[in-house]
Amino acid sequence: MAPSRDPDAIERDIEATRAELTDTIDAIAERVSPKRVASRGVEVLREQAAAASSRPPGQLAAVAAVVIVVAVLSAPTLPLTSPMRAKSASVRQTAHCAHLGEV
Repeated sequence: MAPSRDPDAIERDIEATRAELTDTIDAIAERVSPKRVASRGVEVLREQAAAASSRPPGQLAAVAAVVIVVAVLSAPTLPLTSPMRAKSASVRQTAHCAHLGEV
């Protein structure tokens, strides 16, 4: 049988564990936040750009490709067409099919 512990000691342990867990969750949230990820990506790109100034043109093109990929991946995703455009295209398609007798 486990020795009994003082309830106050147990409560202090729980509070300490809760505080550690809160710190850990905050650190994870900070690390994966889109703003921090983009910031780290920009810093890496700056370092690469500084180093690229002394590289041959082929390596410079590779660095430019990386910059483009990071920029595209870090940009928020937007719909390719607005809902109104999609509805308009659907209406045009229906009218076109009706004109051809396919509806």
